[in-house]
Amino acid sequence: MLVEDSAGHEISRRAEAACLSQYLAHHATVIALLRHRGVRIVGFLAGNGQGAAFFANALQAPALVARRDARVVAMAPSAIARVTGLDAKALAERIEDDALVGHPARHLARCGGVTAWVDDARSATLVAAIDALPG
Repeated sequence: MLVEDSAGHEISRRAEAACLSQYLAHHATVIALLRHRGVRIVGFLAGNGQGAAFFANALQAPALVARRDARVVAMAPSAIARVTGLDAKALAERIEDDALVGHPARHLARCGGVTAWVDDARSATLVAAIDALPG
């Protein structure tokens, strides 16, 4: 089980010097190798899944179980505004409900990215959700 609740990874010269991106890529490669060898892998979005850290970790699992209050943050609102040229204030107002830039995990679920939901992370609830997954 790959548990995800992170603030993402640092994007800086220091992070590049420490080879952080390479570590994330290696981690994703190991997960792919395990899947190839038939290991059952389940991702659990326990809170915040942010940026490349989320993409290289729990999102690599064939099945993703998420808490209903989980969030997926591909980019921080300020970064989205900078890249797209959208007004930062208007974007902040859309961050909860917009299917494209919204952060609640329900938006990822609309695209088929969430396999099952749990209301909390208590072990019995989570184990039941995982046991109900195909495969």
